[in-house]
Amino acid sequence: MAAGGDEDRPAGGAPAGDPSPFRAAPLMEVGRVLAALVVVSVGAALFAMAFRLGLHSLYAALFKAHDVLEVFTRLPWPVRLALPAFGGLLAGLVGMIRVRSPSQNVGDVMEAVGLGRTRLSLSSTWWKAVGSWLAIATGGSVGREGPLIQFGGSLGASVATRAGIHGDTARSLIAAGTAAGFAAAYNTPFAAVLFVVEIVTGMVVIDALGLVLIATAISTALVRATVGGGPI
Repeated sequence: MAAGGDEDRPAGGAPAGDPSPFRAAPLMEVGRVLAALVVVSVGAALFAMAFRLGLHSLYAALFKAHDVLEVFTRLPWPVRLALPAFGGLLAGLVGMIRVRSPSQNVGDVMEAVGLGRTRLSLSSTWWKAVGSWLAIATGGSVGREGPLIQFGGSLGASVATRAGIHGDTARSLIAAGTAAGFAAAYNTPFAAVLFVVEIVTGMVVIDALGLVLIATAISTALVRATVGGGPI
C-alpha cells in the first residue's frame, strides 16, 4: 500500500488545493499570474493618476487653482454652501443611473479577499468612482481613497476571471489590487501592505504577501515617477 497522501498529489507534486500561486506551480502558470499582477498594479496606478489629474485639470481650467481648498478660498460664501450640495446632487443622479448595478464598497473588497464569497463588479466600481469624483470636485467631504481601493480590488477580480485564475490565487490578486490602489491613493507603500495584511486572515495572508509587495512596489513607482513623492 502506498504511503498516505501520495495518491492525492497532482502531477506537479504540490498537495491538492495548495493555495500558493508559486509553490511547485508550472512555469506557464506562474507567468500567467505575474502577467495578471502587472496588469492589475499598472491599472490601479493609472486609474489613481487619472482620478487626480482630472481634479487638478478641472480646478486649473475653471479657477486657475491647484486644489479644492484654494478654489473655495476664492469663492463667495453662498457659493461655498451651494457647490457641495450641487455636487451631492450630481453624485446622487449617478447613483440613480447605476441603480441596477450591485452596490459595493471597501467592505465588500475586504470580504472578497478574506472570505472569497463576494463577487466584485468593475462596472459598479466605475460608476461609484464617477459619483465620488463629482462630489470631491465640488468640495464634498469624501475621501478619494475609497474609489481607488475599490477599483484596485475590482480590477484584480476582473483580471483574475479573464485570465482563468481561481481560488486563493484569485483572492491574492484582489488583495494585490487593493494594496496597489491604497498605495496610489496615499503614496504610502508600507501602509498599503500593512492595511491588506490587517484585513486578511488565515493562510491567504502568507500566500498573498508576495503579490501584495510586488503590486505595491509597481504602483508606488509609477505614481512617484509621474506625481512625485508627496501624498496625493
